[in-house]
Amino acid sequence: MRDEDQRMIKISAWNLKTYQRHVTRLKEIINRYGWPTHNLVGEQAANAAWLLAQHSDHFPSFQKRCLKLLKKAVMKNQASKEDLAYLTDRVLVRRGKKQVYGTQFFIRFWV
Repeated sequence: MRDEDQRMIKISAWNLKTYQRHVTRLKEIINRYGWPTHNLVGEQAANAAWLLAQHSDHFPSFQKRCLKLLKKAVMKNQASKEDLAYLTDRVLVRRGKKQVYGTQFFIRFWV
């Protein structure tokens, strides 16, 4: 799922159905096992779970749920603090609030 996500971003080929499929699968994983932590799935797969949550902007309630779970995992040293910073800012920005860590930016082009 991570590779598919990154391909879509690389070629700017956003596909809402693909994001929906990723969110559905990540929800299934979370409901069955909890947040994919370093001990549970390894650092690389834990980072992939964060990436999918980070890009689930069309599903804000799910994104907020992931943020809560990720915070708990970080408190137990079972997830990346950097991932938490990015997801925290992403959720705040999407809610029209100020960032804490300054990780989110948008490039605007003027003609």
